[in-house]
Amino acid sequence: MGWEKRLFKKRKTVWAKTTDESEDYELGPRGLVPIKYDNSENAKLYAAHSSNLSEWKDDGKGSDKPKKKKTKSKIEHDENVWKTPGLLVKTLHAHEDYDADRPEEGSYDIFTDGACKKNPGPCGAGVVVVGEEEVYCISQFIGTGTNNIAELFAIKIALDTSPKEAKIRVHSDSSYAIGVVSKGWKAKVNKDLVEAIRTLMDDFDSKPSFIKVKGHSGIPLNERADELAVEATIRKK
Repeated sequence: MGWEKRLFKKRKTVWAKTTDESEDYELGPRGLVPIKYDNSENAKLYAAHSSNLSEWKDDGKGSDKPKKKKTKSKIEHDENVWKTPGLLVKTLHAHEDYDADRPEEGSYDIFTDGACKKNPGPCGAGVVVVGEEEVYCISQFIGTGTNNIAELFAIKIALDTSPKEAKIRVHSDSSYAIGVVSKGWKAKVNKDLVEAIRTLMDDFDSKPSFIKVKGHSGIPLNERADELAVEATIRKK
């Protein structure tokens, strides 16, 4: 008896058991051919129907070598990229020019969002600050980072640009960002950024509150914050 190289189902190289006299298959129980995936003496044996075995030909491309799975190359990023962000682009609007309800005196409603291409990749933050008399739109490129960095940094911008004596309501569609900055979730990454935001929150006379909104669901100011974040990733400066 011997072992001859064959193709199993025309794609996988195996060794099939043959008779001494010829290359006819040595049939085992249930009329199946014993096969193994490598030709070592102690290799594990399997069984295959002879119809699934075909002649193996060396095509010069190493057909008997297992194919390596293609892996996507990961983009390297620094989770502290937010410490040196790009230019902050801030535009001022009157309420009459913007679709936003006026909050009560001394209060601000702020909508934040982050955007990231490829994640990690170029990321940006978008913020819409709604005050009693005016609306601020902010767009800022961060650098090469992640979507979570962008979501967190947008909240940081919101707090940085708000009066510390005001009542702040931050609307975000990121459960992660709200969780790590206001619900006591443990931050496994982006620790410095989370800590910076928590420190900013302590500076307010009245601690900012956070409201979870559903992303991409037609909420006008949330959609606008998303647009501002995407604009930043395109601008890349």
